[in-house]
Amino acid sequence: MPRDDDDDDSKVGDDQMKDAFLENITFQEKRSLYIKGFVQLATFFLFLIIFTTTVLCSQSREQSIFAEHVKEIFEQGPFPLANVRSISDFWEYMDDSFMTAIFKESGDITKANEISERLQPIDMYNRVVGAVRIWQVRAKPKKGCQVGTLFQNYQTNCYKQLMDIMQEQDPYGPNDRYEWVDEYQGYKSHEGRLGTYPAQGYVEHITSNHTYTTLLLQQLKRDNWVHAPTRAVFLDFTVWNSNLNLHAVARITFEFSMAGVCDTSARFIVIQPRHLDMTNISDTRDVVASIGEVLLILFLLLYVTEEFTELTITWQKYFLDPWNVMDWLNLGLLIAFVIIRLTVAIAGMGFQMGEEELENEEYYRPMQAYAERLMEARTINAFNSIFIWGKVIKYIGFMPYIKTLLVTIETCWQQYLSFLFMFLVTFLAFVIAYTIGFGETIRELSSVGATSVYLCRSFLGDINLGPVYEADPMFGAALILCFMLGIYFLMLNVFFAILASALDEARDRKVQDFRQEMLLDSMAQIKACCRSCFSCENKIRAVAPGLWAQMYKKTRMKRKQQEKKRLQEQKEDKRKAEKTNRNISHDTYAVADRSDQGDDEPEAADKRDVLKAVEHMAGKLLTKIQGLSFELTTEMKDVIHNVGIFQHAVDDAQRQLGDLLIEQKELQEAQQ
Repeated sequence: MPRDDDDDDSKVGDDQMKDAFLENITFQEKRSLYIKGFVQLATFFLFLIIFTTTVLCSQSREQSIFAEHVKEIFEQGPFPLANVRSISDFWEYMDDSFMTAIFKESGDITKANEISERLQPIDMYNRVVGAVRIWQVRAKPKKGCQVGTLFQNYQTNCYKQLMDIMQEQDPYGPNDRYEWVDEYQGYKSHEGRLGTYPAQGYVEHITSNHTYTTLLLQQLKRDNWVHAPTRAVFLDFTVWNSNLNLHAVARITFEFSMAGVCDTSARFIVIQPRHLDMTNISDTRDVVASIGEVLLILFLLLYVTEEFTELTITWQKYFLDPWNVMDWLNLGLLIAFVIIRLTVAIAGMGFQMGEEELENEEYYRPMQAYAERLMEARTINAFNSIFIWGKVIKYIGFMPYIKTLLVTIETCWQQYLSFLFMFLVTFLAFVIAYTIGFGETIRELSSVGATSVYLCRSFLGDINLGPVYEADPMFGAALILCFMLGIYFLMLNVFFAILASALDEARDRKVQDFRQEMLLDSMAQIKACCRSCFSCENKIRAVAPGLWAQMYKKTRMKRKQQEKKRLQEQKEDKRKAEKTNRNISHDTYAVADRSDQGDDEPEAADKRDVLKAVEHMAGKLLTKIQGLSFELTTEMKDVIHNVGIFQHAVDDAQRQLGDLLIEQKELQEAQQ
């Protein structure tokens, strides 16, 4: 999209106004603005450090090792979880792997029972807290599923697609034993790999009693508890690590699709005690994380107040600044995180984790809702960290190279949006083509969303297009070639060309920020201070001024010449400025006089010439006086310096005369 000339003129006008403003304000005003910017910079970096420290202290390496270890226990076994492909495989996994993991018999289990007989151990350090909840969701049956006139004389039954309003809720089994429970297993629907499942269903409990659990599973298998209407089975339980005082909220999922495919997955979310009770502190990381969350709330109030204040002042152009949009995205995510943490903390006030389970081993406390909320909070912080660390560019954007980057983006954002629209249209065309052509044969290309992710992986080199070619060599090869030519060779090169053109334009635009000027001045002062501290010349001058005068004679002369040259340049600049001001004032007076008195008054013109000559003479006299004052100041400095050297020599002579007088007196005393 070509840029409008009016927009370019307005940008140039704004830049000129900014430059004029920075030239007209005094150095003290610049310094006050710089100090204000430094305070904002320090506040933001303090917030950045607190946010990063808080979110990193909320997780540790031990948590990941703990979750991975527990997950491996229940995924592996005599019959691995990944091998479950049917209902019979499900029962085989429950008998051979899950029961073996829960009721393991080994030396570690014996030692764990010696330490404590409460809670069922799965190894020496990890125990299942309370009972295990096994529950399922079922689809409603449908009669008369035959299609067409060919099968109209045959009665065929099937099951409807699973949705909240079409979920089976009627009792089933012998004597309608298995009833639907309206208790929520989590605070929202479960999103699996094959579909989304309601958070309510038919519930049973597996206790720590080995005999009872074995008989229960046998009865469920005989009663066809998992049958054709079943769409998903869930195993929910909590594992506690006594050494780390951490709880792993587990959910093992078995999904039975309408096509007959069974898919399994296991999810383990680690919960710290302070997540439910902020006063339950285990180590230093918990202290830091708890204090950091409180400080984040204070920073949130501060930044929301600042943004509302800025919005009320400049509401017409507020959202035209992309940094303001990013600020509100950052604050919105931070508000969502704070709400989730407060919700979990308030919900966790009513109980103590493990209290009921120690008294009643058959008791199950639903923990999925807390774990899912905490997982959402972590996801929000993950995205928010991108925005917060991206805002660093906003606060250091006055630095030279970063300023060039920002100017480049500002120059090409319109072209980039046009390119992005064209790229998305082209990419969507290939997504639809791959989905239509290979959606029935390749699972990764079965839907538009899955195909989009699959093709996006090609930008990272994590894609295998071999199955596409094998499914249809001619059409697949042509589609692959068109994708490479259209996306890689055309689109990406256009994107690089836009960036190169914008970078070339950004180099020609010299945008000087007063903060950049102050930064350069500060760096120059720091360099001068370091040079002065480590200068041999200054040390020699302080210890031996006479030796310094002889050694650095040429250097002193060179400095004097540079100083005189600098003073001369200042005088020339001042003379030019005065001349410009006089010309402007003369032209202004002349225009005013011509408009008020007319052009035929020679006496007024003579008076103006006389005043102009007097001003010119006064300016020259003032310039000469200032030049003489500068020269006199320089000479006086040299005289003072020479007097100091002479005084130092006189002091040395007096000291030598005193030493000679003392030696003569000692010599006379020795002769007597």
